[in-house]
Amino acid sequence: MMNKEIINLFENIDDDSSSDELSLISLKLRNYINILDKNNITYDKTAEGIRIDFNSQSFYLYKNKKDCIKFCTKFDKDILIIGNQLCYYVNDKKIEPFFENLIFFEKIKLILLNNDIFAFDDKLKKEFILLSASKGKFHIGYKNKNSEFFNKDHNLKKLTKQIEEKFTHNEYISFFKDNVISSLENINDIGNRFFTLLEKLNNVVEKSNREFELFKSQFSFEKFNSDLQKEKDSYIKNIQNNLSDFLSKINAFPIQFGVYIYLIIRFKDNPIPLFAILFFIVCWGVFSFKTINIIKSITNLNEQKIKNTINEIKEETKMTDNDLQLDDINKNISNINRVIKWHQIFLLVSSIVFIIICIFLLNQNLNIIDLGDSFFEWVRSYLCNHIDKK
Repeated sequence: MMNKEIINLFENIDDDSSSDELSLISLKLRNYINILDKNNITYDKTAEGIRIDFNSQSFYLYKNKKDCIKFCTKFDKDILIIGNQLCYYVNDKKIEPFFENLIFFEKIKLILLNNDIFAFDDKLKKEFILLSASKGKFHIGYKNKNSEFFNKDHNLKKLTKQIEEKFTHNEYISFFKDNVISSLENINDIGNRFFTLLEKLNNVVEKSNREFELFKSQFSFEKFNSDLQKEKDSYIKNIQNNLSDFLSKINAFPIQFGVYIYLIIRFKDNPIPLFAILFFIVCWGVFSFKTINIIKSITNLNEQKIKNTINEIKEETKMTDNDLQLDDINKNISNINRVIKWHQIFLLVSSIVFIIICIFLLNQNLNIIDLGDSFFEWVRSYLCNHIDKK
């Protein structure tokens, strides 16, 4: 069994003269025969130095990480990588990402084979064959082992547990297979595909989980899109009804203004009817503004309901605005808001004009004040400033 004394011993061995990847020849080790004997490390004495056969020890020995990646497929014993890349794996102890990736790389291979994700393992070519009902036959190679991959933390332990739990459902396996192919079909180098899969495994698992949850909730993508379209049509119809109601009120304005003009011309020389007309214009203007504000608040309420529903859909399905195709809804909302805004401006300006005309005619009949040119200049300035602000 490996211990601290063995680790310290092999950390300082830097005079290896063996060309064999799985053996070590060192002159320095002649000075540490007692430590080798004490720890039951088998060796041979040669003219070049002490030779240690890695395959004959009670733990796994490797000269570097590259050799470890190449030869290590079992983890039933402790592992020691010697020299300047010194690191070690001891069973049931906290391990660094390199060994965790190495362990779960092998575990994931077995899980995917045992659960029929991979139909066949071509060990000669070092390729898995994946068969999908929707996407056919797909090759995933694992021969190009990249040491950089093993040195990074890919959270493979957690992901291994997740897929083990989900692989009890055939439907999940189908989703998983299709997502594996989708994530790798742009990788031309077949030998790199399995390691690319492990790097993307978190995304593949998340997408498969999401699709499986939709399936369990008796959702299919066709049904979901159909329901979504019905929901969008309902909102668009509601918005269009609001717009039609609003436009019907706008169509009454020419009659309203025609009545204003007729009454003003008819009673321009009679102060009492002019007072009544002025009062009527003010009251009707206030009423019209309140009506427009009510329609505007209803439109805003519908807009907020639409946004809330869309946010719920996006949260549940992880879909984007582009996926939901919301342009038609946004266009309708924008149109009705624009019509309401310009109508408010028109109503305000026209009401002010009619009120000023009435006041002018009343003053002309009663001679209350001498308006002169300065008054009309003030009116012109006020109207221009007010319209600019709008």
